[in-house]
Amino acid sequence: MQVGLTGQHYQVLLALKATSSRAPMKIGELAAELLLRHHSAVELIDRLEKKSLVTRARSADDKRKVELRLTPKGEATIAQLAATHHAELRQIGPQLRRALRSIGRKTRQ
Repeated sequence: MQVGLTGQHYQVLLALKATSSRAPMKIGELAAELLLRHHSAVELIDRLEKKSLVTRARSADDKRKVELRLTPKGEATIAQLAATHHAELRQIGPQLRRALRSIGRKTRQ
C-alpha cells in the first residue's frame, strides 16, 4: 500500500496513536520518543500537517507548548497501514518461524 509516507512519518503517526488515549503529545515529547532533535520533529510535523494527517495547537495550560493530534485522515491512514502490515506478517509468518527455528538450532550447536 502506497500512501506517500517515509518510515519516520510512520513512526510519528504510531507515536501519536500510542498516546491518543492520554493527554496530547507535545513536540518535545515526540522528539525525545523518536530520538530526534526538536527542529527535526517540527519538520516532520510540518510535512504531516500539509498532508492533513496531524494537527497542532497551542496548549491551553502552557502557550509555549504545542500539542499534536492525529486527524481523522491520520487515524484512517494508520489503520490502513496497520492492517496491511498485519496481513504481510501473517503471510510471511510461517517462513519467519522456520528461519528463527533454524537460527536457534545453529546457535545451540
